[in-house]
Amino acid sequence: MIRYFISSYSLSNIIKWTFLLFFCLVSLRCSLAEDESAITVHIIPHSHTDLGWKHTIEEYFIGRTEFGCVKCIYDSALQSLPESPDYKFTIEQVGFLIRWWEHLSTEQQSQFAKLVEKGQIEFLNGGIAMSDTACPHYEHIIDQYALGQQWLKEKFNYYPKIGWALDQFGHSKTHAWILAKMGYDAQILERVHENARGKRQSNKQMGFIWQPDEMFEEKLYTQLTDYNYWDDPNFKSWQTCYHGSCDNGLTDTQYDNYKYWNEKRSKYYTSKHVEHHIGGDFSFSNGITITFIRLERIIKQINKMKDSFKAQFSTYGEFFKALNGEISAKSKELEHFTDDFFPLISSSDQPWTGFYTSKPVLKGLAFDGIRYLLAAKTLYSKILLKDLTNFKLNKNNTEEAWNKLWDFDEALGVLTHHDAITGTAKAYVDEVDYYGKIFEAHGHLNEVFEDVER
Repeated sequence: MIRYFISSYSLSNIIKWTFLLFFCLVSLRCSLAEDESAITVHIIPHSHTDLGWKHTIEEYFIGRTEFGCVKCIYDSALQSLPESPDYKFTIEQVGFLIRWWEHLSTEQQSQFAKLVEKGQIEFLNGGIAMSDTACPHYEHIIDQYALGQQWLKEKFNYYPKIGWALDQFGHSKTHAWILAKMGYDAQILERVHENARGKRQSNKQMGFIWQPDEMFEEKLYTQLTDYNYWDDPNFKSWQTCYHGSCDNGLTDTQYDNYKYWNEKRSKYYTSKHVEHHIGGDFSFSNGITITFIRLERIIKQINKMKDSFKAQFSTYGEFFKALNGEISAKSKELEHFTDDFFPLISSSDQPWTGFYTSKPVLKGLAFDGIRYLLAAKTLYSKILLKDLTNFKLNKNNTEEAWNKLWDFDEALGVLTHHDAITGTAKAYVDEVDYYGKIFEAHGHLNEVFEDVER
């Protein structure tokens, strides 16, 4: 049989097919090796929306400024995300979202809830505001998280598991401990002293375990970004997309620069997964649809290239899941960090320390307010636990008391915002959004509990 096979098949054909088989095996091996070393870029669209800063919350919400329209951002996301299951959008706090939600029809609310369920909308932090971590009392920080998370649970049965310190002026270990205690899985930090960032880049320690105190078992995986959100070199160069030059994807130069940038970044993290969060202050106020379409073209262009470089729309949840799998598979040892990232120094002569004590009346209002709120909640709870007939409350005004508590709680939550309690917002914003809202909510709450005392 073998003799027949050899005689019927020429030696040259045997050599040819043997060579082809060898070539295929080598190609497959190279392909697998290339896949193992390929860098995956997780592109994460977002918009940083300050709860008051240069303009009031209402002005930012409806777009009554030359800079920012939060309602427009969310409206556009709701319209655009259903166009493709690949599109993703990240929301960092719920203060604006609560206001926007109240303007939606039942059908629109259902549509948004489905996007959350599908994972196309991701919530980070989950608090009313992206709170400062230096000035508020820890009870104040916990309360504003609890209020926002309660709202997310009621509306979407959603539990945030990732913190994002995008724009705070330094970072405290107490805040990291609070997140770990609340069951968060990870946290992203941005604004730190450039020397700290540079040292970590050199030592490949951009991802680390933050254990605020060795006395406590709570710890949190933390990753430091290698660029600040407003200083993304690629997103800046891609701004020309708005004039149509990216309709066909990246130019050769843009592609090469983007590939080099991500290859360089991957070495800081010793990982083949890198995140690229795209967005700035009130980004996409003019709509996000075109950005999604053009990013989709760029992603397809990158993935068609026979290169060790891939890209995808993503969320931080997806990114950290991939990263955790890689860390576990390689049994990587991570640095344990126990200190703060204070003070923030943005340049040699610009330490961010004045906000620790500026606008002391506003800071005093925050401390007095949270004490009063906790006392009011305690009283409310005791009333509910006892026979309501012993008090001048019935079902209707018990609900009214809760609503007044919510209003005051929400106003205090807004005050934790990193441009509020720190004193970096404009004076007229303080009057309208911080002093004004708290005094108003405090007065209404007093009216309810004065009735109880009579």
